[in-house]
Amino acid sequence: ITESGKIIIGESEFINCTSLLSITIKSDNKSQVIFGNNCFSGAVNLIDFNLEKCEVTINNNCFESCKSLKKLSIIEMSKISIAENQLVGLDSLQNVVLKSKSEINIGQNCFSESPKLETVEFIGSEISIASNCFTQKVDKNDHKPFKISMTAPNVELFDNSFHNSNIKEVEINGQTVSLFNECFSACSLLDSFKRFIFSRFGNNT
Repeated sequence: ITESGKIIIGESEFINCTSLLSITIKSDNKSQVIFGNNCFSGAVNLIDFNLEKCEVTINNNCFESCKSLKKLSIIEMSKISIAENQLVGLDSLQNVVLKSKSEINIGQNCFSESPKLETVEFIGSEISIASNCFTQKVDKNDHKPFKISMTAPNVELFDNSFHNSNIKEVEINGQTVSLFNECFSACSLLDSFKRFIFSRFGNNT
C-alpha cells in the first residue's frame, strides 16, 4: 500500500486473511497511520510488516495470532505508539526496528513471549518501554538470546521491562537514562551492558 495523507485501517479490516504475506505502507508527507483493533488478527502467514515516513498508532490485538511474523520495521516516523499487550507471543519474530524523529512509546507486555527474537533497534527523541515488555513466562531454554540497541536523548525503562528474558547485550546511547525497579532482574544471560552519553543529537535516523 503506497499512500499520502491520513490512513485509517479499521477494526478487523484484515482479520483472518491467511494468504496475506507482507504489508508495506509508505508516505511522502509523514501521514498519520492508525491501525484499528484486531486489524491483522489471524493473518497467520504474515511475514513482513514495513512502515515508512508516517506517524503510527497500533491498537489492541492488531497482530494477534500472527505466528509467522519475522520482521517488524517502522522507520522515519514522527511518532510511534504501540498499545499495551500488543505483539505478544509472536513465535517467529526475529527482528524489530523502530526509528522515529519523535517519541517511541511501547506499552506494557509488548514483545513478551517471542522465543526467536534476535535483534531490537530503537532510535528516537525519547524512548519509553513500559513494564513487562520482553519478559518471558515460559521455559527460557526455548528462547534465543537477543540484543537491543536504544538511541535517544531520554530513555526510560520501567519496572520489570526485561525481567526473566534471554537478553544478552544492551547498548544505550543517550543523555538521560532512567532504569526503574528490577528492569533487568533474572536476566541470567546478560553479559554486556554499554551506555554511551552524547551531548548532541542530530537526525535520529
